[in-house]
Amino acid sequence: MDAPLPFGANGIRVSPDRDFVYVVVTFDPSNASQGHVYRIPLVNAPDPDDIELVHTFPGFVVPDSLTFGHNGRLYVSLAGASQIAVLGADGNEIISISGPAGSAIPFDAPATMAFDHAKKSLLIANHAIFGDPAHFAVLRVFVADPGNPLPTPSIP
Repeated sequence: MDAPLPFGANGIRVSPDRDFVYVVVTFDPSNASQGHVYRIPLVNAPDPDDIELVHTFPGFVVPDSLTFGHNGRLYVSLAGASQIAVLGADGNEIISISGPAGSAIPFDAPATMAFDHAKKSLLIANHAIFGDPAHFAVLRVFVADPGNPLPTPSIP
């Protein structure tokens, strides 16, 4: 059975220890109401059996992108629920964030995220693809977390 939309791996991030790649699959091909986060060993040729399910999101919350916090927490944008889920190292959801406090613009299908290290905040692109075009924005949410820096490539 094909996925309801042409999404495969949608979000991707290297783990803080640089040993794994985490991938969001927005729609499960056999159950479109679910989305998943997987982790794959960061090796030249991982075996299909090495793919590990980290978390399943039920109920059409539509996981989109992910980024790591400083202490290994995983922030996952949920475009269908207009929230950000925060997962612990064990893959369990710790909290969900429903929007930027005091903002005139709500989360509306939040997508890609990045940390503002200096302000310990999460920057979230609202793509509002099926929502209100007036909500197209980049929003800032204070999360008291500077984020985990992206890996620095080694150039020979």
